[in-house]
This record gives sequence, structure tokens and C-alpha cells, in this order.
Amino acid sequence: MNQFTKTREHLDSEMHYQVVNFGLEQHGHRLSNGVPELPSYKNYFACEAGQEWLNPELHSQADKSQKYHISELIDLPLLQQLFESFYELTGIRCTFMDADNNILCKHGWTDMCLNFHRSCPTSEERCKQSNIYMSQHLQYGSYTKFRCLNGLVDYATPVVVNGQHLATIYLGQVLDEPPDEDYFRKQAQELGFDEEAYITALHKIHVVPEAEVKSIMKFYFQIAQILASMGLERMRKLEAADLAFKKSEKRLRIVLEASKDGFWDLDLEKDYLYLSPRWAEILGYSLEELEPRFKTWKSLIHPDDYSQTMSSILGHLAGKSPHFEAEYRLLTKAGEWKWILDRGKVVSRSEAGQPLRAAGTCIDITERKIAENTLRLSEEKFSKVFHGSPIMMTLSTLCQGIFIDANEALFTGMGYSREEVIDRPVSEINFFRDLETKYDMERLLLDEGKLEGLEVDFRTKSGEIRRGLLWCHLLHLNGKLCRITSLIDITEQRRIEQEVARLSELNLIGTMAASIGHEIRNPMTSVRGFLQLFREKYREDIEFIDLMVEELDRANEIITEFLGMAKDKIVCLQPQNIDQLVMSLYPMLEAEANFRGMLINLELGNPPKLSIDQNEIRQVIVNLAYNSLEAMSCGGTLTIGTTVEDGQIVLYVKDQGPGIKPELMDKIGMPFFTTKDNGTGLGLPVCYSIAARHNARLEVITGVDGTTFKLRFYIAA
Repeated sequence: MNQFTKTREHLDSEMHYQVVNFGLEQHGHRLSNGVPELPSYKNYFACEAGQEWLNPELHSQADKSQKYHISELIDLPLLQQLFESFYELTGIRCTFMDADNNILCKHGWTDMCLNFHRSCPTSEERCKQSNIYMSQHLQYGSYTKFRCLNGLVDYATPVVVNGQHLATIYLGQVLDEPPDEDYFRKQAQELGFDEEAYITALHKIHVVPEAEVKSIMKFYFQIAQILASMGLERMRKLEAADLAFKKSEKRLRIVLEASKDGFWDLDLEKDYLYLSPRWAEILGYSLEELEPRFKTWKSLIHPDDYSQTMSSILGHLAGKSPHFEAEYRLLTKAGEWKWILDRGKVVSRSEAGQPLRAAGTCIDITERKIAENTLRLSEEKFSKVFHGSPIMMTLSTLCQGIFIDANEALFTGMGYSREEVIDRPVSEINFFRDLETKYDMERLLLDEGKLEGLEVDFRTKSGEIRRGLLWCHLLHLNGKLCRITSLIDITEQRRIEQEVARLSELNLIGTMAASIGHEIRNPMTSVRGFLQLFREKYREDIEFIDLMVEELDRANEIITEFLGMAKDKIVCLQPQNIDQLVMSLYPMLEAEANFRGMLINLELGNPPKLSIDQNEIRQVIVNLAYNSLEAMSCGGTLTIGTTVEDGQIVLYVKDQGPGIKPELMDKIGMPFFTTKDNGTGLGLPVCYSIAARHNARLEVITGVDGTTFKLRFYIAA
């Protein structure tokens, strides 16, 4: 039979080998008895009698799928450099293959293999068959020797990591004795090689004695052990990371399964579709009734929704969209159709960009769809009023508080998008400032059937607490008890009312001060003058006289502050550069700050000139600055700045104190209210009065990081 027309079974029957154990010195130098003495280039090595042909450890792993490839466990580029350096030093070639006989590293290959055996399909197939045969006859702790089907001798030792044969190190393309040229000439003729060039390549093949081979293979075995050790360490790290990932994934699934949303996870390679219990529950199924395949989901889609839904998900799988989202109907076990909002995303792709895994959630939006349809068909007029109203309005279920619809005024006023509100319960949005308000409202609504003009504090998306008037009425929608709610934001109205109340009180006090201020000051001046004279006459009582003078001066300062709140006080308005005004006060304020162990920072924005009373604005800056310094501890920084905001010139004073307590905010600026031990409670009221006389507005912003007072001047057109 021609060698090149033999079947695989014929070839396997001719593939003989010899296993050499590193621990048996007498083994590997002679062929076993009983083997016919044929010319060695035609005789393939036979195993010594009685030796196990396959190591039990390797054999036990033969049917197990490999969890890791050798390339994941060792540094192949570094191994390639090692082989190259080893070849340059010794001239010994080496090949490294994975468990599937794919070449991963090689160096020093002969011309016979590169230019002849591996370039011809027939002889290349012989090489591959030889490698497969050898890999099936490897033993741990030894090397295997055999003649390949192309006539050269190969030696190999396995790399075993954690009981798995993951790679093989080869010493190949050699001879163990001088070659028979007639054999190789015949082979060249049958394969169609250039005979002389083939024989020239043959003469370059090294004849390696058995003793030298054993030393080389022992070295390769030691490299295999090092690689196995490195691979085992890397494998343990990967397994630990994989275990941590699985635990994290398990926790995520527990959370998702406990939620009201269904969850799915599609393995596209295995066509395995994981469905959470909630996903099946939405459709009235148990998990056992649903085959975990992609086709199961497709078979439940409504025919009218199938094309658009599949187009959306396939487009995302192809990378045409960042995520998948679709509303469609699914068939329940009871034969009804339920509307589903499905959102998903590819979470893993191959290096080529092919989707490997996708996951997502689904929400039962049947109630929303029915409600939408009811509103659209029977309450078109109501819908126009609802969505066109400037008042914030919502429509929600009573029991769970799930938002069915909301108007644009609510999204604008609250800062949410439609997707963040619709089909979500009010508890998830954290709408109310405190839960007690929510519970009290629900109890009152059930008792009275309506709520009218209830003043509540509500929270926007940014976390800002605002004040509102709330109306709420019950209504039945598609057989379900729902509620329609209207909310008017009265935060600004309440601020104006508070400002008006403050100014009214300031004006009253100012009017009184203007009426009686001079009448009180005149006698006080006379008393102070006599006390100055008495200092010379009654020197033994000078300490008491000075104390009386100080108290009179303090009373005079209070009267001066009273007069500063007078409604009809004349102000001298002239164009002034407010930055220059701040700079003129800076040395005095800096000295005071340094005395207290604090710093002053100026942030002057060079705004346009303003028509102001210089003395009064100086008083505002000084009052606010001293209040801020007293609010801070040593080491704090006081910031005074100017800027332009929303068409207004703003003068601001900012401290790094603990902030103003919320319960005190309504009292800020009221006459005689103070938190200081020796304060009069008139400093801020004077500032508010000056602001009013300049048609400006003084506002306060406070928090745990400090308090900022902003004096806003309107720019004249």
C-alpha cells in the first residue's frame, strides 16, 4: 500500500513510541526485546514491555473540558524569548503547543520542516497526525519519543496544571542515527519535492545521541514544572476572581428577583435564557413551564408587535444602538395580553464585536397602557387641560402610588424626566420631605375623599426643599381607585410674604425711631455732658462715671441703628464702583480678621457702576462681615465678592461657619432677634432696610459648610 493513501487507522497502527522516565536511569537506552530488528529509519519505537502507556492522572482528565487555556495562565511572549535565547546559546530547537496541538511558541525549526513538510498539504497533515498521536501517549514525569510519519524523530513532555494536560514541550526535527537517503529520496518523489534540495535539507538535520536527548528533555521537563507552577498560581487567582464574580452576580440576581421588575439574562453562545421568577410570574407561569431558550420569548410576542420588537433588539445586538428598549405585548398563561416595557443591553462581546451575552429587565405596564387608552378615548378634554396646565399635576394609583401620568409643569418644576417618574411609585422618587406627611395625607384623603389647599414641603430632584399648596381628589379609572393631584409651588410667594412682614415691622420701628429719636437724644446729650464735668469734680467715682458714659454711648448707637431703619430716611444715590467700596474697607476688615486669627479673601468681578448711597452700602458690608467673623472659629476664611448673575449685580459675603439652624431661618432679619450674648438684634434689620431703600434684595443661603448673604441690585435698563 502506498504510504500516502493509507487511512487514519493504518497510520495509527504504525505510530509507535517509547516513554522514558526521568527516574529510571536504565530506561530509554535500548529498544525492548521482541521488536524485529529492522533499519531504524523504518522502525518506529516500541514501548517497553509492561509499562503503562498513559499516565492515570492525565487519563482521568481526558474527558474533562478545560476551563482555562494555557495562554491565560503563562506569559507566552516571555516564553518565546526564553526559547530564542536558549537556541542562540545551545542551538537546540524547541516547540510549545497547547492541548489541541496548536503551535504557540517555536524557534530554530529546520528547512526540512519549514520549506517542505509544513508547506505541503499531505506532509503537513502527517505532522498534525503525528502530534495528535504523541499527545495521546504522554506521561507526567517522563518524555515520549517517537518517529513522525515524515521520518524524523520527536521528543515531548507534557505541561500539567492542576491535573489537566494544557500544553506540550517538543524537541523535534532530529534523528537518532544517520538517515537512509534512499528512503527520503523516495518520499521526496512521492510528495513532489525537489529531490536534491530535499536531501540537502536532510543533511542539515542533527543526529542527537540518546544520552544528550535525555539531558535536554530533563531540562524541558523542569521548564514544564516551572510553567505548571506559574500556571497553577495564575489559575487559582483566576478561579478566586471568578468565584468573587459569581458571588457578586448571585447577589445581583437576589436583588433583582426580589424587586417588582422581571429580569432576564441571555447567553447567545449557548442559546440559554435565564428568566427570574418575577418574569415568569408577570405572565402567570412557573419557571418549570418555560423552556430557557430565546425562542420561548419570541413565541410569546404579539404578532402586531413582533417585527418592531425584533428589529429593536437585533439592531442593538448588531451594535447599532447603545441599549435595547421596547414596549410590546406578551401572551400570558391565561391567554391574555400584557404590555411589557423591556430594557436591556449587551454586557459581553467577543474581540470581533459579536454579542456573547445580554441582560435586561421588564416591567408590567399593562395598567399604564389601559389608563393611557382610557384617557385617550374618553377624556380628551381632560387630557388637554391636564397636560396644558401651568400647575403641576399627576395621576397615580391610590394603593401603591404608582405614577400613571404627569404633566410637563411637574417635570419642569421638579427637575425629573418623564422616564424617571412614570410607572414608578412615589416612595421611590422621595417626593415628600418626610414620610409622616405622606402617611397623614393618605389617611386624610381616605377619610375625606379629597384634600384642598394643604400646605406641604416637597423635594425636587436636586434635593431642594420647596413649599407648595396641594389639592388631591379620588377618582375611578378603569375599575381602579386612583387620585389626581395638583400642586402649586408657593415658595417664592411665602418668601415675599416674609419679606413684606419683615419690612413692615422695620418700617414701624423706623417710624417710631424717627419720631422719638431726637427727643431722647437731646436729654441724653445733656446728661453725658454733665457726666464729663463730674469726672473732674468726683475723681474718686471716675470709674462709675465712665461706665455711665459708656452705657449712654451704647444707647445712642442703638438709637442710631433705629434711625437707620426709618422708611423715609433720605439716601444720596450716586454712581459708584462697588469693587472700590469693598477695597476701601479691606484694611479695616483685614485687621479685624487677623486679630481674630482668620483670613479674608476677595473675589471682585468688576461689575458695572451702581447708583448707591456709599455710606449705607459701607454699613451693610461692615455689618455682614462682622457677623460672619463672629460666626466662624479661628482659622476660618471670610470671602467678600462681587459678580453679575441673571442680569443683577450681586455683592456677597460668605463665611465658613456652622450655618444657621433651619428653625431660625424665618426669624432672620426680624428686629431684636439675635443669637449673640451682647447683640441688639438690629444689625441685619438695618441691612434689610438699606436694601429696600436701594430697591435691592438681601437673601441668605446657609448649610453645614457656612452661610452666604447676597445683596442683589437690579441693573437699570
